[in-house]
Amino acid sequence: MLPIQLSDPSAPATTVDTGTSVAFEGGQCLGGSGTLTTLWSFGDGTKMSNTNTHIYASPGQYSVFVTCTDSGSRQTLTTLPITLTVTPLNPHGFLGRAWSNYQAVDARNPSIYPLAGLAEDGRVYGAWLQNEGSGAGVASGRMDTGTPRSWLLEGLLPLSGPLVSFNNNTLAQRVAPLDMAVSPQGRVLLAWVAGTSLWYAVRTPDVGWSMPVQTALTPSSTTIKVAVNDAGDGAIAYCTSGGAQVVTVSSGSTVTSTPQLISSRCSAMVGYAGTGLQLAKAFDVAIDNTNSTVHAVGLMPSNSTAGKSQILLRKYLPGSGWAEAEAVSAELPQASFSSSFSLSYSLAPAGQFAGVVWSQLGVSGVSNAYARMADSGVWGAINPLQSNASAPYALPLIAVNDGGQAFVAMGQDSPAQSTYFMYLTNYSAANGWMANPVKANTWGGFSAVDVAIDQFGHGLVTHCDIGVDTVAGTLSSTGGWSGFRTVTPLYGKNAFHYQAMRALPDGRAILMTSVLATTGYAPSGFVLLQ
Repeated sequence: MLPIQLSDPSAPATTVDTGTSVAFEGGQCLGGSGTLTTLWSFGDGTKMSNTNTHIYASPGQYSVFVTCTDSGSRQTLTTLPITLTVTPLNPHGFLGRAWSNYQAVDARNPSIYPLAGLAEDGRVYGAWLQNEGSGAGVASGRMDTGTPRSWLLEGLLPLSGPLVSFNNNTLAQRVAPLDMAVSPQGRVLLAWVAGTSLWYAVRTPDVGWSMPVQTALTPSSTTIKVAVNDAGDGAIAYCTSGGAQVVTVSSGSTVTSTPQLISSRCSAMVGYAGTGLQLAKAFDVAIDNTNSTVHAVGLMPSNSTAGKSQILLRKYLPGSGWAEAEAVSAELPQASFSSSFSLSYSLAPAGQFAGVVWSQLGVSGVSNAYARMADSGVWGAINPLQSNASAPYALPLIAVNDGGQAFVAMGQDSPAQSTYFMYLTNYSAANGWMANPVKANTWGGFSAVDVAIDQFGHGLVTHCDIGVDTVAGTLSSTGGWSGFRTVTPLYGKNAFHYQAMRALPDGRAILMTSVLATTGYAPSGFVLLQ
């Protein structure tokens, strides 16, 4: 049998911009025995790929390798005669980018809770509930790069039993029972509640959706959080009557792992009378894209002191199982969480850096927000971000990038004064946290907020509320605030908004919104691209 050969490998120009798709030429595998497989390694720590195109997220110099393997597992490794230099874009990241016009989901399928994710190749994947959550199904679709921005509907994911109803007039039913995650290379994990069961389905690039899997899990509420990586491994966190639990999902398997308790509470916003979706969550989950380690964070009773609680992080290592929990907060009286508690956890795309923020109710109703950053699993100091006696609730969200930088948005609510604020701050290893958070705006009540960070340390925040537009603004790495500007149409004072944003390190972002009028269901589910 002939040896495996690589035909005329070559590379593009020696210098390219970050965020630009690079297409390497050649790399054709010849000879060998049976089916031949070509794998490209792009030198930036991402997983090997069978495609010859790649987007570099960070500036630097990278060497490119190609491996050919035949059906007898014989391999030939070839190094391209190139060291690629990747330079920053100018303007880069979120700064200088504009949002596209709206593109509606098919009006025949009104969407009450749309979700969307963005892959590195520019494809958008979406999912939404249909027909008032009455059990008609979960619809899915995609938008391909280089084509007109319209949805290619991929049909309904079949299920058995009615969906948990969505009802704008019932606070407990304002969060719809589904969540979706998209990996950089376009793996999708979608989980939802139908009847009393938790269901999930996965989508593989160029293959499509799997058959939905009905699990034996029975969530007690509609709060769900999922994560997935390029290998197809994922995690699903959900609420039970005893707190939040998490299960792992392995690529190619329809069986979940044994549920693990990660938080003694799911969410709480006692005494809050306003409307809202992302009010408070006592758990979060993420997955490492390089080694499939699952990170699960939640609020649990302290192991050392009775009557106190701590935020604990647990990691699931493939082949080893769940590691011992580690504390990421100081001990706090459990009574401090009786009124309100919220946390957010973010893992950088390459997995080296992580960050957690949380709010706790202190003495005399003071709301305190704290943050802590980790580098290679080593946690730094606990940093107070804010203390405000007039605002009993703080709702922080965090996003972390591969440079170890972080961006945080904190909503504060003072019902007695009918004032609602958002504060923004950012972090870098060189400068620490911004000395004084930026006050972003004031609204009549929070409905939905989402945040992201690009590879340059700039933050992006979007917000929507009852009777106002969906707005977006950016915070630069030096602390400059662009101010909010409207990115969606206004649907009137009786409209209910939901929005979810996903972003890539190079500054491309996807924003999905929905509108639900109290007098009837309006066709909704809209998408913007940045």
